[in-house]
Amino acid sequence: MTIDDGEMVAGLLAAWMLQSSPHIGPNTASIYTDSQNFIKATQSRIPASGSHILESFNEIATNLKGPNNEQIEGPKFTLRWIVAHNKSRGNKKADIEAKRAARGGVSTQNELPHYLRTPLPQSAIATKKAYLEELRNEETARWNASKRHDIFTRDIDEDYPMTKFRQQQAKLTRAKASLLMQIRTGHIPLNSYLH
Repeated sequence: MTIDDGEMVAGLLAAWMLQSSPHIGPNTASIYTDSQNFIKATQSRIPASGSHILESFNEIATNLKGPNNEQIEGPKFTLRWIVAHNKSRGNKKADIEAKRAARGGVSTQNELPHYLRTPLPQSAIATKKAYLEELRNEETARWNASKRHDIFTRDIDEDYPMTKFRQQQAKLTRAKASLLMQIRTGHIPLNSYLH
């Protein structure tokens, strides 16, 4: 699950809590979020990551009724954007809970709406991110075990994948970059090396 998915779940839970609130109506109920992606996604008709959460959110929002079980015409609440990390009372707590949800933290079954009582489908974005992280860790482990690791970290760049050195090298012509690599690795065609 991504942070955006966690923000959408928070929005879904907020809409679900409004079902039992006596204060429903566009002028009396607001859901605040610092996720612009969530707000944009509620207005989009194009399926994207987290669409299944948005469908549940829209279903709850559409079926909300007033305190006396009367049908409310028009918007049931207002979805508002709030600046992230500001000093509002609920914003910091909401961020903590969204991150906890993204890491897999869940509430007990009976505290959740039926939409969330089964595990959410695996996010394609989160799956790709985890896979790329696994590849990076494997690549780093192979590099650390290679014969060239000590020479490169001593003479070229301590940090793998040698980003600083590649940034320096990108500013040079091909001939100068080749010369720089030869000097750094000690393979420059001078008599001391050729001997």
